[in-house]
Amino acid sequence: MASLRASGTDEEYEEREQLLQDIHDMVDAANPRKQSSKDEKAKNLERRESNGEQIRDAAMTTMKKRTSDFVDEDDFGLLNPNKKQARVGSNRMTETASVVSTLVDMLAKANEVKADEAQAQHKSNELAQQKLELEEKRYRIVGDGITVNATRKRFDDLMTAFHEITMAALRASGTEEEYEEREQLLQDIHDLNERRETNGEMIRDAAMSTMKRKMIEADEVDWSEEATRNKKQSRSSSQRLTEAGVVVASLVEMMSKANEKKLELEERRYELDKAEREARFALDRRGREAQLEFFQGTLEVLKSLAAKQ
Repeated sequence: MASLRASGTDEEYEEREQLLQDIHDMVDAANPRKQSSKDEKAKNLERRESNGEQIRDAAMTTMKKRTSDFVDEDDFGLLNPNKKQARVGSNRMTETASVVSTLVDMLAKANEVKADEAQAQHKSNELAQQKLELEEKRYRIVGDGITVNATRKRFDDLMTAFHEITMAALRASGTEEEYEEREQLLQDIHDLNERRETNGEMIRDAAMSTMKRKMIEADEVDWSEEATRNKKQSRSSSQRLTEAGVVVASLVEMMSKANEKKLELEERRYELDKAEREARFALDRRGREAQLEFFQGTLEVLKSLAAKQ
């Protein structure tokens, strides 16, 4: 942090720390809201299920009542038709009133559910607005020129500042317990980075030792083979000279053939380029002649028009 203050970037890190703190506060504030919204959804679901059960029970009771009333009315209607009609009218009025009251209760409960959903949506919109504001702050701090090297450098600077100043300030302010989880996470990241570096060094050392051992073994094998070969060189020197002469002759012949083929290809390429240039020149010449004829015809037409005027 001292080097950062000396370089004039202390304010940038203070703003970044404030941004990280805002994100942490927003996450902490969103957790109880999410839990409350889940509880409200569970309550609404239970309420809907209980309302559905009540409606089904009411419907079954009404159907049973209608069936019993229908049987009673049939038995009673055989004895007294006028009293039967009066009783049917009163039963219908009672059923209509019960249905209307049930519908009113259902509408009231549906309105309560809609109000809860609207409140949850309002909270979600507030969280989205806070997130957008934080993203704007982050863009003002970081900008759009984000690269891998710059991100790694900023991360290393943040880790250095964290280990040097941040924990001392937290211990002094008495808020160390609140940041234990964050400290553990950063410490794990730091340990992983150190472990990766040490593992890389161990892998490189193992690879170098393996390469050295293989080179030593190869040198020993080459030395033994060379000692055996020196014994046979006196016997096969003439044969090798003959074979070398044959190989050199074949190589010379192959090179001469390759040069001849290359020369033929160059001649063909030159002829093709020449024909292409000639065709292009002829085409350009015909185009210019046609353009000249067009201009001449245009001039003649203009002259004739001028003469007529």
